Amino acid sequence: KIICTGISCSGRKELMHDFQVLCEKKGLKIGFFNVGDFMKQAAAEAGIEFTEKVLDSDTAVLALARKSAFYEIANLAQNHEHAFIGIHACFRWRGVLLEGISFRDILNLSADVFINVVDNLEDIAKRMSENPQWSGMHRDEINVWIDEEEFLTKQLANLSNKPYYIVTKNHNLENFYDLLFSQKKKLYLSYPITLLRETPEKIEQIRAVGARLAKFFIVFDPLDIKDM
Repeated sequence: KIICTGISCSGRKELMHDFQVLCEKKGLKIGFFNVGDFMKQAAAEAGIEFTEKVLDSDTAVLALARKSAFYEIANLAQNHEHAFIGIHACFRWRGVLLEGISFRDILNLSADVFINVVDNLEDIAKRMSENPQWSGMHRDEINVWIDEEEFLTKQLANLSNKPYYIVTKNHNLENFYDLLFSQKKKLYLSYPITLLRETPEKIEQIRAVGARLAKFFIVFDPLDIKDM
């Protein structure tokens, strides 16, 4: 089972969608599950409507919907060789840090690997400004939430004694597939970004080398995030 976290508007859902298309083309027997969708379904079946800003809904209702979602996903996942589960590790809402998933839930899911999806702060902020749920979020709040989501995902992985990786919304899909399902060695493309800012052509040369290495290794390029 693959646990995939990422704050709202991080591009996690888009990455999951694109990766699902790739997996289907490869004939991989894998199920994709987004916990938020299952929570809304569980609430609807119980005749409950969330408010427009979902996190303003009753906390007991949210907890019950999340528990129901995990139960349904755990059952459906048994029909697949692999399961890719999208979820929030936490929420930052009205100045308060809220639970997205509990340690008990994670242990019950028996995850094999944890992925945290990130994107450029500017792009996330733009998407949030266009979304009724998140339109009031400030950039400093978003930045803190990104850090919290990464930190908590890593702690969940440590608790489960499983590997943890940060990938970007635009991570090369074939490379991502290899990360999860191959034995290729991993390589971090390390170079002095600040020192080379005045010579972008040298940065592009280095990144071109990274692209060639991606045929043989799983490559992580720090400039996949433009905020760096």
